[in-house]
Amino acid sequence: ALLNDLFGIQSRGGCMCAGPYSQRLLGIPYDLAKKYEEELVQTRSEVVRPGFTRLNFPYFMSDEKLDFVINAVKFVAEEGWRLLPLYRFHKETGEWRHRSLGPKQILGRIWLGELDFFDDVGDGPKKKQGPPLSMKQCFEEARSIASNAEKIIEEKGWKPK
Repeated sequence: ALLNDLFGIQSRGGCMCAGPYSQRLLGIPYDLAKKYEEELVQTRSEVVRPGFTRLNFPYFMSDEKLDFVINAVKFVAEEGWRLLPLYRFHKETGEWRHRSLGPKQILGRIWLGELDFFDDVGDGPKKKQGPPLSMKQCFEEARSIASNAEKIIEEKGWKPK
């Protein structure tokens, strides 16, 4: 969620669907993998599923954009914990969503497989947006959000109990 929300970088979750290969990459021995599996079956809570984030780096990506993505991943790895209270985990879907987005946004989702490209899905009211932030501005904004996260959490009453 943070790569998307802070930097506009699309990524996807990787999970243990690749079985032994993923377990080896994550250093998870067979016995521990079985414990994870038992916990998943009992709780149906996706948060305990071991996994990783997958990104694509197309061959035509510029060095500047490649550095941007790598630095964004590094930022999230180092600073993302500060933003954790700004998000809610939805165990039914395995998603982390910003607290400012209510349940309607989640329920109103259109999955890619449900899209009818001949339907007029996009005819609703359009949000006015300015030009996208530059890569430098994205990092400035992300740093500002991370450094002010505690203040935002207190102001909104989102402090964890």
